[in-house]
Amino acid sequence: FQTMRKKVLASEYSSLGAFINDARRLCINACVFNAADSLYAKTAKQIFDSLIVMQKRAQSWILALKNAHATSFILEHVGDDNESSAFKELESKWPMAVKLLDSGEWLKKVVESDFVRTRGRDPS
Repeated sequence: FQTMRKKVLASEYSSLGAFINDARRLCINACVFNAADSLYAKTAKQIFDSLIVMQKRAQSWILALKNAHATSFILEHVGDDNESSAFKELESKWPMAVKLLDSGEWLKKVVESDFVRTRGRDPS
């Protein structure tokens, strides 16, 4: 996870697909190099199974963001300051997005938070 975390913080991922590929590789490696009944392998399997759903959801959100930006840009250039209409689709797909976008540091704080994993937490 540390390598992926560093890449996220350094803005080294050029696409969602690149991030998903690294996440898949991480999950596969966790399953290969840990006992099947270990916490690590079980968690990796759950994450791997969720990646397709998460990727589709993220792609939907990204499209909604792009559409909101494009609509906002068009409204700005035709003299309409009603940005709320530009973000209606975004709010319907991702209700907290507009609030999160207002605070640009939210993602960085989430990624920077450390999750301490110890052998004591692994029941295997």
